[in-house]
Amino acid sequence: MANARDIGIADVTFIADVDLTQKQYYFVQCASTAGNVGVATGTCNPIPIGVLQNSPSRGQEAEVRVLGYTKLVCEADVSGCNLAWRNFVYCASDGQGQGASVTGSPVNALFVDPTGLSSGSAVKQVYLFITTASFLSAC
Repeated sequence: MANARDIGIADVTFIADVDLTQKQYYFVQCASTAGNVGVATGTCNPIPIGVLQNSPSRGQEAEVRVLGYTKLVCEADVSGCNLAWRNFVYCASDGQGQGASVTGSPVNALFVDPTGLSSGSAVKQVYLFITTASFLSAC
């Protein structure tokens, strides 16, 4: 399996606003305290800013990938939009990636793992491009 994770863009360091020890490879968003991040709660207001690369406790440095290839905890969407090669991914309310299934929804990444996901959750590879732009068609 190809594993293209380094495109020369450094991760950005923030401070963990809450305990993130169990949230490595989850989407994160800006917290209410400037310079801090917490687990993302969806695709907008506030939008995710990246994917957590380490597992810090509250107050420790949180390394966040803001662009490029990364691992991401993904879960199969119960509405039937499975994750497969080149599908769009959005941030679910629990910070995990899900297959984008509604036309006009914001997307946060592109699924580039050669092994799809049709049930449960697993760490998969995505290409991260945080945006509030909407995609054109459903899966």
